[in-house]
Amino acid sequence: MTQHRRAFRAHRNRVPCGLRYFSSPHHQDSALYPFIVQLERAAGFARDDTVDAKLGKLQARLASCTRDDDDIALLSELLSLPSSAADLNLSPQRKREKLFEAVLSQLEADAQHRPVLMVFEDVHWIDPTSRELLDLTVDRARRLPVLLVITFRPEFQSSWDGRAQSARRTRWRDVGANAGRQCRAHRRYRRGDR
Repeated sequence: MTQHRRAFRAHRNRVPCGLRYFSSPHHQDSALYPFIVQLERAAGFARDDTVDAKLGKLQARLASCTRDDDDIALLSELLSLPSSAADLNLSPQRKREKLFEAVLSQLEADAQHRPVLMVFEDVHWIDPTSRELLDLTVDRARRLPVLLVITFRPEFQSSWDGRAQSARRTRWRDVGANAGRQCRAHRRYRRGDR
């Protein structure tokens, strides 16, 4: 194994918070599917977990990163778990806004504790509601120590294409110590500039 590969792997293993989201052609009509699956994975849900066990795991995951009990209620409802979200007495639009803000506040809380590597794969298959939340995530991530990687097919049109330059201005020191130097060395190695 080359020195550059070892350095790259060492950096990859030091990224303490990784969030992965997957879109699927089978779930294009399932609102917020990538966000639901990621939240279930982050909470550590298992197939044979009872509803109470899932609620406990979700509350443990959200304990340090939610603003209030409303966030937990909305995120519980998103995961089809019993919640008090109906008691919030919100219009559908306001409930959606608060849910989006709850998801985004999780990202902010994670990023306050450690840099975040956030990967969205196959966004060309994303459902419309998830796409709206992804657009908000792109805007929010620009102000946080977040490396946001989004994969999609060339025919996909995004509202953030014109803002792609902001990714190039990401300060590597916010992502991890020596990451910029290691990535530049890796690029030089791949180009043959040894």
